[in-house]
Amino acid sequence: MPISRIFCSLSVFIFVASAAAAPASKLSFEKPEVFKIVDSRGRTPKFRVLDDSPSEQALAVAIASTINQEASVQPKLPMSGYLDLEIRKMSFAPVAKNPAKLDVTVNLSGYDVEIEKTVSRSALLAGELITLEFPKGEKSVSLFSINGNGHVKFRFDKKSSELVIEDAYGKMAYETPLDPGGTETIRFKGRGLPL
Repeated sequence: MPISRIFCSLSVFIFVASAAAAPASKLSFEKPEVFKIVDSRGRTPKFRVLDDSPSEQALAVAIASTINQEASVQPKLPMSGYLDLEIRKMSFAPVAKNPAKLDVTVNLSGYDVEIEKTVSRSALLAGELITLEFPKGEKSVSLFSINGNGHVKFRFDKKSSELVIEDAYGKMAYETPLDPGGTETIRFKGRGLPL
């Protein structure tokens, strides 16, 4: 299973996804733009998940093992009884065949994960509040079934040339034949600082 698919099943945790720019801004999104993500305290958003029970710890190991099978994953994820998620950066690049749209990539714990939805460049430049809903999705990892959904709401502040992340929310529910499973949820507000 490709790393992007595994991370996207977890993406409901993380996906803080996008940016916006205004006509008076220095940013035009005519070329790739990168933003450092910080929470309301100015820190990189960090979440330790899947560490509360034996089944969660087993799922964490199964996910890390699956991701580590990809040759492109360097360095390999630690095989610990938890996952540490850091939402470090968001990138926006014009779509080659349609520059009116932007591809969005999130750097999660050092790995770039592409978001499957594009963003309207004109909406970003207009400073509109944009909501990306992540549809419910199901993935299987080892003996676990993972269901997730989430959203990110953001806009661009043309005065500061920063992203304003109004709400980033993700929820993952898991189950296994061995027990009824559980849920993990993350939520934060923050900013994207241009790099």
